[in-house]
Amino acid sequence: MRQLNADMYICLIDGVVALHMRLVDEHAVEHTLKDLIVWREEEIIGTEMLCKGLNETIPVYCLARGAEEETTETFYEMTAVVDMENVKREIDEFRRSMAPLFICFDPGDLEESYLPQRARLASEKGLDYVEVTALGRKARLDLHEVRQIERDINSQTYARDFMLIDQSDMIISFVPSLADGRAAISSGVERELQHAHEAAKEVYVIWTARQGPSVFVTQTATEVFTSTAGALEFFTKNDCAQRRQTPKVKRL
Repeated sequence: MRQLNADMYICLIDGVVALHMRLVDEHAVEHTLKDLIVWREEEIIGTEMLCKGLNETIPVYCLARGAEEETTETFYEMTAVVDMENVKREIDEFRRSMAPLFICFDPGDLEESYLPQRARLASEKGLDYVEVTALGRKARLDLHEVRQIERDINSQTYARDFMLIDQSDMIISFVPSLADGRAAISSGVERELQHAHEAAKEVYVIWTARQGPSVFVTQTATEVFTSTAGALEFFTKNDCAQRRQTPKVKRL
């Protein structure tokens, strides 16, 4: 590895459902969902340890393979230098708008937080499995196995989101509006904005709701925009794209 003298280290990860389906389809490997989620965490830690053991000045990135669209373009650029359809469309448009300007790390590229809720609903219906969709087709997961990894999903989501902030130069948080005009924002998003602010990152928020942002948003944001168009105009005018920054694009 010292002879290879890599410019950066990237740990490519994927969701446990997709990993499970690939192993079933392509390999004869006995495993549980717990095995997969622990293995994924160990890969991230192992990549960090390898890099630090060789050269602490080399950057380490965690990159999700992509829940719906693969992040191949993100990888290339790095090496070269809910259920609400209207809200989802708005979010997807925001993501498409940011992609040409920046190298983006999107937490939405790996989505597993829905699994515990699906497990609870399945249990209430008296089912012993959880039906999910991944890799373009449906699959059934053992209900007990999904319940077994709930704490892992929560803790890894928490740690991974902060890791994406730490490995980025700036944060762009898009907060869509619900049908009644309220903002679709959680306390977790406010906590992430605070973390980015405390890490001295540039923090930009696109706030589309009629209800104004709270002080926990305005006090941590470098700039707050009321539309994606306004944010794009600002980034273009300030030559942010030319700086080739790597923002963490936060969906919700």
